[in-house]
Amino acid sequence: MSDRSYFQLRIFEVSDGASVLSLLEEELEREAVYSESAKAFVEPDPASPIGKWVAEEMSLGYYEEIADQLIDADPNIVFECWNDPKYEWLGGYAAYTPDLGWFRHDCDSEGNPVFTAQAYKAILAEVGLELPSGPIATKLGIPWEDKFQSYRENR
Repeated sequence: MSDRSYFQLRIFEVSDGASVLSLLEEELEREAVYSESAKAFVEPDPASPIGKWVAEEMSLGYYEEIADQLIDADPNIVFECWNDPKYEWLGGYAAYTPDLGWFRHDCDSEGNPVFTAQAYKAILAEVGLELPSGPIATKLGIPWEDKFQSYRENR
């Protein structure tokens, strides 16, 4: 059995509620087969996919699998979902709207994206911006990251 953690899904808009609801019921039942402690509940209305879905003990990385299936079921869906962190694994977050597309990143147990100094540096380089200096760099831990990188490379 693979590692598992809490899974949360918040659906804000759907155009095909019946397809999304059917998918969620099927998926949660399938995942529950793998763990007797798997439980799912929805707020506020079990007859509608709009709301907050929470399930215990879902496979790590499940958020990516279900996110792709949700869009296949309803390309106009608006949602966010995540697996909570567990052991050495940061959680995983996915968000989608038809106009903005995808956003996926590591997250904490509240679904807040987590950016390391290394990730921040990579993002800035990718979009062609310079690294911050002074107090901002210090608050982000960039001087330490730079200093320790040479040690890591020489080990």
